[in-house]
Amino acid sequence: MKFYRHVLIAVAALSVIFSGYVARSELKVMVRDRDEVTAFLSALQSSPKFEDAMSHASYVRQMTHCDDLMSSVSGVLMGPEALSNIAHGCLERAQQVLRSTPTMSLAHLVKADAQYINGDNELAIAALQVSQQTAPAEGWLATRRIRLAIKLGPDDLGASAVSDARLMVQDRVYRPYLARYFVATPEVQNWVIGAVSEINGRDLRLFYDLIKDQSLGGAAL
Repeated sequence: MKFYRHVLIAVAALSVIFSGYVARSELKVMVRDRDEVTAFLSALQSSPKFEDAMSHASYVRQMTHCDDLMSSVSGVLMGPEALSNIAHGCLERAQQVLRSTPTMSLAHLVKADAQYINGDNELAIAALQVSQQTAPAEGWLATRRIRLAIKLGPDDLGASAVSDARLMVQDRVYRPYLARYFVATPEVQNWVIGAVSEINGRDLRLFYDLIKDQSLGGAAL
């Protein structure tokens, strides 16, 4: 009996230690400095390291941070070495996340971001298509995916990019983002017009009204 008691005590102690480790990791994710300039200055020396957090909320926070960093103008300003290091660290973390949550659309998007930065466009397109397939009705993710699709060339993404564009036009929250992308990137305007041409009249009219307003007032990605 004493032996089993000692075993139970040991297991309980390990459980407490593990719980404490997890709690610290989660807390660090929540309070981690997310300033872009700081992140890129650090990336001039090495790839970013991420806390080994395990909650879905922490995964979302880390992956959102990565997507924002790899899409930021700061990456262009800080130079290719810093951006490459960011991509390396974020790709590594995305792969870790996907091992435990293989259908997490945001992590597939981060993979696509990193592979685009690395010059692996075919892999980036494949990852972006998986991101769309795993969350086809999430407007906030569609908005992030279209941002990368424009860089890759939306024609190469086929139906997945068309679906995201249509989803954005039909949602009053995300419609302005597509209008902004439209105005800022003339080279994709014909593609956008074709992609959304079958949307019902009211949504399409509101979309073109936004384009007119932003063309007059100026817009930036």
